[in-house]
Amino acid sequence: MNFRNLNFYFSLANLFLFCLLAGQPVVFDVDSQSNKEILARLVKTLGKTKETLEAEALASEKKDNPANFGKDCDRHCICSVPGQVPCPGLVKLPKHWRGKYYFGLAVDEEE
Repeated sequence: MNFRNLNFYFSLANLFLFCLLAGQPVVFDVDSQSNKEILARLVKTLGKTKETLEAEALASEKKDNPANFGKDCDRHCICSVPGQVPCPGLVKLPKHWRGKYYFGLAVDEEE
């Protein structure tokens, strides 16, 4: 009969949460708190305020960014930018740019 001596070490859950804030250690006592309470406390202490988050979201959604196009923006379509390919609805694309001709799926029709 083979027997191996198994060692079990008594381990406890860590009751503290260690974080670094600007290189300085910050210790949170999280004993008997739920995960939602811990998260709310971390966000309140280490996170940004709601006002800051809202201001950043508003800044990222600004419509005056020249890269934006579409509804509620300065340009409706990317084809209005100089140097871009015109809309295929207005000007037909060359046949070698169209997928059905490139992959050989189209039957040649005289236009």
